[in-house]
Amino acid sequence: MTLGDRIVMLDHGRIQQIGTPQDLYHQPANQRVATFIGNPPMNVLAATYTEAGLQVGDQVLPVPPEIQQQLDLYPNQMVNLGIRPEKITPAPQATGSLSLKVTLVEPLGRETLVRGTLAAAASGPEQSLTCLVEAAPDLGETLWLQLDPRHWFIFDPGSGARRYPQTA
Repeated sequence: MTLGDRIVMLDHGRIQQIGTPQDLYHQPANQRVATFIGNPPMNVLAATYTEAGLQVGDQVLPVPPEIQQQLDLYPNQMVNLGIRPEKITPAPQATGSLSLKVTLVEPLGRETLVRGTLAAAASGPEQSLTCLVEAAPDLGETLWLQLDPRHWFIFDPGSGARRYPQTA
């Protein structure tokens, strides 16, 4: 990717996207491209749309009206929420933030890679999340994180097609 002006992303012999490395990183055509490009890879969380927002496990992220209008979702619709680790920031415990139980701390110099698990819904699987933070937490600590909606990607869980942001 560092040598190419344009690259072709293939999956099982099918073209997924053609563009510059930056295009594929910032505007992935689908979930496969989004999770392939970038290190650490994009987080993808199973979510359910509710009147309160996107329910991830037993936590809810409010969906801004401008995103709701573009998505045209119906109650209880499943989606995959994508966000890059560097677009997640520590936040105070508040509505709209997610709690993460820290399971791995990896100092990288200027920043620290943190992996952890989100509180699961009673009937759902545990989901993991990766983020990059400046101050290293302790293992087992609970971090509250803000997932800025301006940096969300919403994918169809069946096809992997990107639903948000919509292409121009």
